[in-house]
Amino acid sequence: RRVHGRARFLISMALLVLLACVALAAGETQQLTSENFNELVSSGSWMLKFYAPWCTHCQKMAGDWQTLADNLKAADIAVEVAEVDCTASKDVCQAFDVKGYPSLMFVNGDVRIPYRGARTAGEMEHFVRAAIAPPLTAVDADELAKLRAEEQSFLLLVVDDVESQDWQSTVRTAARHLVIALPCHKTTTAIAGTAPGLYIFKGAGEVSIYDGEADSKAIVAWARREKLPALSELTRTSAGELSESPDVTLLAILLVEGPIGSIVQKDIVKQVARSPREAWKYRFVWMNGAAAEWRAFVEGRWQLSARDLPRFLVFNMRTGEYYPHSSELSAVAISDFLDAVAAGTVPAQGGRSITVQIGGYLTWIWDVALGSASSAWAEYPQVMQLSAASIVFFLVITIRNALRQPAPKDRKTD
Repeated sequence: RRVHGRARFLISMALLVLLACVALAAGETQQLTSENFNELVSSGSWMLKFYAPWCTHCQKMAGDWQTLADNLKAADIAVEVAEVDCTASKDVCQAFDVKGYPSLMFVNGDVRIPYRGARTAGEMEHFVRAAIAPPLTAVDADELAKLRAEEQSFLLLVVDDVESQDWQSTVRTAARHLVIALPCHKTTTAIAGTAPGLYIFKGAGEVSIYDGEADSKAIVAWARREKLPALSELTRTSAGELSESPDVTLLAILLVEGPIGSIVQKDIVKQVARSPREAWKYRFVWMNGAAAEWRAFVEGRWQLSARDLPRFLVFNMRTGEYYPHSSELSAVAISDFLDAVAAGTVPAQGGRSITVQIGGYLTWIWDVALGSASSAWAEYPQVMQLSAASIVFFLVITIRNALRQPAPKDRKTD
């Protein structure tokens, strides 16, 4: 018995050692604090998560965050995965302008690239791989022709044999900040067939040429402002970028049904966007109004449903007010409408007042009542559980009081 007992003990110890080795082999997410953050993050590449322990969304993505660390370690990608508890290290989160949880960001030196995609291990890994890719890739004639044939915007540095190395270094520094938002390439005048310079090609013959100073920050600001074509799709990522741009306040939005939407209406709005008037300060975009990611916004904020599409409106990103266009979707009608909005003769709707916020909350409750409870439960499980428990408790108390209430006695009549 003593032998068997000792054998079991040795086997147990061996299993513990094996489990420890497996744990060490797996990628680990470091916990950064105010004390060690600057020292560690000052060198190398980092994928950071700023979170709060009570945040439900942070808890839901914990598994994918750990999987991301494991995948990067297995692929031998030199990017550290770490997280910061903003309730304990408030100064760090304030320095990085964290406004919500979780906030994800790639950091390498002075390069800070926010992540706004899906919080899945695969999507986050794709983002990290793109962030560490060479910022300025050389392209040959065939590759350049393929890029120009696509509808995606890209930056192109065209150089000749006497081009300044300092200028190329400046553009390369700017490209490090643009690596996710805008593909950046380099080629020669012989291949491009154009004069030396810095260009942004947007598809359909749209080109912007940089004529500013040789300053990386100025190039980044120009590229972010000019990268969008006359009419671009509004996604969660582009919406976040536009909201942070000081040059963009009014969005002229074409709402369509489906990812492809109405080609005719898009061409009309694109025609209007390419003929801007002096008083206009609009950024023209189109949105898939039937997409799940926009449904709450379209229905709750703008009071529109899929059967109302296509529709055109102007949205003020600073005040939350919007101006719906109710007449036909023609170039003349849209141009006249935009003139009227610019002149202040179209009454605004919506906004961020307390009454509007309450209205949006009531809309959400009505949406849940009509059948969205399952999605709300998945998104806000703790809130929904508390709400369900409160409803059950209220019903139990109501029924109990009703059962305890004595039956009314018949009044005696003379």
